Amino acid sequence: MNFILPLSTEFPYVEWPSSPVGWLLLAAWGAGILYLLWSGRRWNAPVRHRLRVVGILAAGAVLGACMLGFRLPALGGLPFPGRPVSPRGPVLMLFAAVPWFLAAGLFGPLSAATLAAISGGIIGLWDRHTLFFPMEMAAMGAMLGFFLRQNYRTRFYRLLRHPMVAALLLTGVYLPAYFFDTLTLSDADLVTRMDYVVSNLPAALLGVGGMLLVAGVVAETVASLKVRGWGARAPWQPSPAERSLGLRFFYWLGLLVAFLVTLLIAGNWAVAERSARNALEERMRGVVDIATERIPFFLETGQSLLLEWGQDSRLHAGDPTAARATLENDIRSVPFFTDLILLDSSGNTVAAFPAPTYDRASAPLDEALAIDLALQGVAIQSYAIPPERGETAARVSFVAALFAPDESVDGVLIGRTNLQANPFVRPVFSAFDDISSLGGEAFLLDENGMVLYRTTHTSLMMPYPLELQGGGAIQEMVAPDGTRRLVLDGRARGRPWTVAVWVPLQRTQELALQIAAPLLLMLFMFSAAMALTLRVVLRQFTASLRTLGKEANYIATGNLERSLQVDAVDEIGELRLAFEEMRRSLKARMDELNRLLKASQGVASTLNVEEAMRPVLQAALEMGASAARVVLKPSLLPDWDSEITALPTSFGLGDSSKEYTYLDYQIMELARRQSQIVLSSPGRLSILKFPPEARVPGALLAVALHYEKLYYGVLWVAYDEGHVFSQEEVHFFATLAGQAALAASNARLFLHSEVGRQRLAAILDSTPDPVLVTDHRNRLLLANPVARRVLALSDEIFSGVPIDQFLQPPDLVALLHSSVEERQSAEVALPDGRVYLAIASPIAMQSRRLGRVCVLRDITHFKELDALKSEFVSTVSHDLRSPLTLIRGYTTMLAMVGDLNEQQTTYVRKITKGIESMSRLVNNLLDLGRIEAGVGLLIEKVPLQDVVDNVVEGLQLRAEHKRITLRTRLPQGGLPAIEADRALLQQALHNLVENAIKYTEPEGWVEVRVEIRENNVLMAVADNGIGIAPVDQARLFERFYRVARRGHIQERGTGLGLAIVKSIAERHGGRVWVESKLGQG
Repeated sequence: MNFILPLSTEFPYVEWPSSPVGWLLLAAWGAGILYLLWSGRRWNAPVRHRLRVVGILAAGAVLGACMLGFRLPALGGLPFPGRPVSPRGPVLMLFAAVPWFLAAGLFGPLSAATLAAISGGIIGLWDRHTLFFPMEMAAMGAMLGFFLRQNYRTRFYRLLRHPMVAALLLTGVYLPAYFFDTLTLSDADLVTRMDYVVSNLPAALLGVGGMLLVAGVVAETVASLKVRGWGARAPWQPSPAERSLGLRFFYWLGLLVAFLVTLLIAGNWAVAERSARNALEERMRGVVDIATERIPFFLETGQSLLLEWGQDSRLHAGDPTAARATLENDIRSVPFFTDLILLDSSGNTVAAFPAPTYDRASAPLDEALAIDLALQGVAIQSYAIPPERGETAARVSFVAALFAPDESVDGVLIGRTNLQANPFVRPVFSAFDDISSLGGEAFLLDENGMVLYRTTHTSLMMPYPLELQGGGAIQEMVAPDGTRRLVLDGRARGRPWTVAVWVPLQRTQELALQIAAPLLLMLFMFSAAMALTLRVVLRQFTASLRTLGKEANYIATGNLERSLQVDAVDEIGELRLAFEEMRRSLKARMDELNRLLKASQGVASTLNVEEAMRPVLQAALEMGASAARVVLKPSLLPDWDSEITALPTSFGLGDSSKEYTYLDYQIMELARRQSQIVLSSPGRLSILKFPPEARVPGALLAVALHYEKLYYGVLWVAYDEGHVFSQEEVHFFATLAGQAALAASNARLFLHSEVGRQRLAAILDSTPDPVLVTDHRNRLLLANPVARRVLALSDEIFSGVPIDQFLQPPDLVALLHSSVEERQSAEVALPDGRVYLAIASPIAMQSRRLGRVCVLRDITHFKELDALKSEFVSTVSHDLRSPLTLIRGYTTMLAMVGDLNEQQTTYVRKITKGIESMSRLVNNLLDLGRIEAGVGLLIEKVPLQDVVDNVVEGLQLRAEHKRITLRTRLPQGGLPAIEADRALLQQALHNLVENAIKYTEPEGWVEVRVEIRENNVLMAVADNGIGIAPVDQARLFERFYRVARRGHIQERGTGLGLAIVKSIAERHGGRVWVESKLGQG
């Protein structure tokens, strides 16, 4: 392997194709490259903004193809056919492929193919000497651009985006390309060209493969650096094989068939070549064996004949005439020798036949030497001598000494024979002709290696041109013309002569081709037929699948009217049948859902029960029923007013609906006990009663109408003819029954609400009090006519208007805006001077506030009366204080006047107690008047602890007297001071604790609690007394209102204590309420 710095030192030339097939192949390469570039054009990247990079790569392609390489060894390659030159290996230019590998990754197939053609053209001109090499490189560049730039997502294509994998694949692609391209360069026979291509294939593959692998390593490194613009980018697309099942199957099966066919061809060729070589070697060995066996026999025969004839006494007599006649007789008796010569003991000619004389001086050198040896006593000798003119084989001269009885040499007998004419050698030459028929040559050599016979009849008595191997092994040699030969030589047994034969190795391949050609032809025909058949079958198969795909698309888009034709009974037919069954099932299901949807829409679109039931009954009739009916329970209907139309209780559709009306109430009563009734032959059963002349249905199905555990009636269908109900039909009618039950429930609720609404409207219209209803966003929902008149609301104020936009009284607006989730009230003064008591009650559902209802009650007259009463009570209270004081004074003085008896003392005690009760009443009335008038309210910082302590200490004795535990529960951090009227605050707490002690049973407890909240203080009094009923809690804080309880009549009071507490709390900006359960405190 020699290092090459510049490739240009070689002589450039081109081997043109030697046949039209070669030119056609060259044109096919050009067309193929154009097709690859056209089909891969979408993988090309724009280069106008990166021309500098393209220029650098182009310069690199030129330099890489010219500089830095190695001359590889021939690796057993043969020289070009017909040229007697020594074979030379290809060059391996290390960096020739690097530029177009980089161009493939950066710019795509076009740039890579162009640079590869430049690089391949240089190498092809200076080394490969063929136009096919740049074509091959350009095609590989286009393929490489596709490999590195494609964005298919399968694993194979992901691997293909790696330059190393692509280099290995391109190396495999180059193998068949080199084989077929090089095969067309020479005009030699096919076998010779194949031998030349196969022998040079390893070196050529190593040269291109090494170049590609070096470029793959460099490109892989660049790809790992994430260079901008390199390779493919997302989104990844499905590969062509993913888009077509037939194509994928064809690819894989085609690859499998190609692999198997290639394996069969290679195996068949190897077996055929081995068989042919074995047969050829057997023929060569047979020829050599025949020759090596016949040559000793030939020599021994000649020597035996000459020795036998030399013992003839006539040859020893010295008579030339007799000796000639004897020689003639000997030649004619055995056709072995062509010449016999008799010499005397002096070496002079005695006789010769058929030649008249013998000139010893002109005899061949070896023969003359043999004569001398014979005269010296050598008994028998044989030598090869040159042929006569016109002869095609050497002659053999046998020399025998003639011995006298005394063992002295009496003369010399010479016998000459021509090898080609000798019958004992003719089988050898016939075997040699078999070698000639194979295109080889056979040689007969003497002990000196001189050619005695050659099938080409040339160079006789010349040295053998090859080196004798010996050993009987067949050797393979390269001839000067570049062809390979099989050479075999063998030495004659017991003799120094040698037989050598050679046969061109192409005969082996010719024989192998003759053996393998029929099978190869059959394989190619089989492959072509299989590919065509597979393509046709797959097209039919995929056509069926595409048809199924279209039908599936129709199904997916909702077009279920198209039916599939099911003709075949194979797997595709079964698949079609399954699709058809699916289509029918889906269509039936969709029709069923459509009927249910129409029924549901009909139910949801109206609250009129008859209109809502019509789509339900129509859906039932579409299932093939002759009659569909709905029967409702009349007892579920509300109490009708005269203005509300009564709800019908039965509905029916269908041709036979009226004829089956008599069964309505029988079926309704049955459905009350059984939710589903399925009768395939109702006439044979006794559960229904049929009048004598009534029409009997052939089949009947009824489903009870239940909604929220309430039985509404029944939906039932009838068939005139017999019918067997499937599970799907039963489920469908059950679903329809649910819609019918929903319609009945909606109608019932609507009618109930309508009755309630009309009643409420009548109540609101007739009530003398204004009524307002607002939502949770404080928008008006309802205002009765009195409210519109009292609040001066115009007709433009309708539902949904915020109350801030039309209500003027601020107290009323504040009441409706309040966030307190309890009932509240407030006095509202209108501009006309009238005063209303507004009571706002929250509307809640599931702990969620929906709005408020506000009722305004005119209390103007009551306010006037209350003012008069307050004035009267105040006047009377002041006027009563003096008489009460006077009465009390005189009552206490009665004991001072004299002793009173027991009865008088009792009367005085009762009078005093009554005076005290009346005094408390008067004081309470005065306090209540003063509080309501706001007179004398003294606000100061009041310690809450002192207030609680004073009240508890003041009432502790009374609680102990009644055996009640009076306790407190105060915050741990102590109680703060608040701004309040100390006397009033203490009085309010006193009244609450006193009431608790009063209405708590002995052994009970009363607890005073104080809680500190964010902006206020909560003071509570709890007990476990008798409790207060809910009906009494609403009026508990009214004046003079007392709860009458059995067993507590002795606990008398004025009914003003809690009213005073309420007034004190409200005067301080607070409020008071009660939480109580009867019997629990």
